[in-house]
Amino acid sequence: MAPGSRKNVAWPAHVVRRHARTTALAPLLMVGIGMLGTNPDWFPAALILTALTVALAIAVLISTATKGWVFFAGLVLGLAVTLGAGLVFQAALMQSQGQRTEVRITSVHTTEGKTGPIHHCRLKRTDDKPMDHADIVGLGCNRARVAGTTENLLVDPSGWLAPSPTMPTSAPSPSASGESASRSGCGS
Repeated sequence: MAPGSRKNVAWPAHVVRRHARTTALAPLLMVGIGMLGTNPDWFPAALILTALTVALAIAVLISTATKGWVFFAGLVLGLAVTLGAGLVFQAALMQSQGQRTEVRITSVHTTEGKTGPIHHCRLKRTDDKPMDHADIVGLGCNRARVAGTTENLLVDPSGWLAPSPTMPTSAPSPSASGESASRSGCGS
């Protein structure tokens, strides 16, 4: 066998069991961290935990993967699970309990970041109910926003997720539906 070759390496039984447990628990840990990262308050902690979990996954993959493609496939799959779980959780939570809410932009200010200006918007519900995560930074807040304007946002009543823009509804115009009904002979 050539020096540096990892083929036919006999791992002790306790090492194999430890790697098997770590490998089995890593996806569950990654899903949990992805879900934790959807809350703006917990995002920094989730980012650090993601980096540590990916480092652990890389260490396990390096020690167990005998071929290069297994390592890269495991790495891509691990990152997809971590990032995808949070996105799916966020979309499902907003779909099930998100409420369209009218909010007023109370203030807009800009700070200078490393790559350019960073815009900050402060929001308040127009019905004066309290709202979690009322500060929007960067995405969703830009220079065109003016304090005092109102917008419709999708708000999570449990307060876990930050407000997000609502999708515009594309309802057919009344004149178009009336024309199609009269053409088909279904009109009055």
